[in-house]
Amino acid sequence: MLHWTRIAYGAALAVGAVVLVTAYTAANVPRWLAFLVTAAYVALVGLVIQRFRDRDVRTAMAEPVDSRQRALAPSARFVVVLRGYDPGHVHALVERVDQARGSDSPVFRAAVAAEARAAALPVVARGYDRGAVDAWLAAAVAELAP
Repeated sequence: MLHWTRIAYGAALAVGAVVLVTAYTAANVPRWLAFLVTAAYVALVGLVIQRFRDRDVRTAMAEPVDSRQRALAPSARFVVVLRGYDPGHVHALVERVDQARGSDSPVFRAAVAAEARAAALPVVARGYDRGAVDAWLAAAVAELAP
């Protein structure tokens, strides 16, 4: 795939070569050489910047979309979809359920189960899959309920 910097570099070289061949005079040579060097430098800098962007995109694609998701329990990993539950609210609810799972108090576990059952999670763009979150919440409520 051709990138704009390669096209710009090739065009600058072609224009410079044509000008040097057709209007070759001792006075024009330093000016056109400076033009070619500048064009090559701009193309090279653009290419380096593009390589860093490509590397950042590849790195970002290899990691989870939401880095906070790595801290969640393995059973609470959700896929990000176009319209889904707000990740911040889901994370708060998952943390609360995890606290209740580790608690020995049946009252606290029942309160968190009721809280999870009544949770009205807001729907946002690029949120967690609603079906997966609802299924996880149903399983968590069944586990926490007395």
